[in-house]
Amino acid sequence: MNTQVIKIDQRNPEREKISFCAKILHRGGLVAFPTETVYGLGANLLDKKAMQRLYRVKRRLPEKPFSLHICAK
Repeated sequence: MNTQVIKIDQRNPEREKISFCAKILHRGGLVAFPTETVYGLGANLLDKKAMQRLYRVKRRLPEKPFSLHICAK
């Protein structure tokens, strides 16, 4: 899959764009997103292959865990 840049207006996020990014994660893809200080690279925690890909892309040792971002409504 090719890299795509999807700009989401944080004041008025378009549901279609959020849904598109969610589908990428659901299919085992990776999504970059801004945090307070840097850009994060995320994967579906429940998808073993996606997590392996995330470790490989970030060149991170398996012993070093990732931060978990969750939505609390």
